[in-house]
Amino acid sequence: IHQLDQQQTLNLFGDYYRLDVLNDSEGTSHQNIRNFMKYGWEGICFKDEALTALTSLPSG
Repeated sequence: IHQLDQQQTLNLFGDYYRLDVLNDSEGTSHQNIRNFMKYGWEGICFKDEALTALTSLPSG
């Protein structure tokens, strides 16, 4: 998706990935991140396009 590799994608999760998940390898928090670490892109299936570019900024 958007040509990001697995590590680039995990880095997008910021401190949730770096602090919460990596510092607690046996934990159960942030299961979506843990599943992605285990299964990578092969384990991800979206019904529709997950991310789309904004054509304009929302007002307000």
